[in-house]
Amino acid sequence: MKNLILTPMLLLVSASLCAQTQDFWIQRADFGGGDCLGAFGFSISNKGYVGCGNFWEYDPLLDSWSQKADFEEATAWTR
Repeated sequence: MKNLILTPMLLLVSASLCAQTQDFWIQRADFGGGDCLGAFGFSISNKGYVGCGNFWEYDPLLDSWSQKADFEEATAWTR
């Protein structure tokens, strides 16, 4: 008899926990490249990359951006 009562209660609790929404954002490191015109992005493995005159890599484990390449001739497009 106890199993008959516990089973529906567990289902009800499980359903209510699954139905809760996650309405929040987690702030990550700001992009260090400034304003970009015509930027593009992609990912390889666990890292994200953005190109916009300069080339940047985002590491989610360290939550940091690092500049990988600087293209002097393209800096006029990034302002």
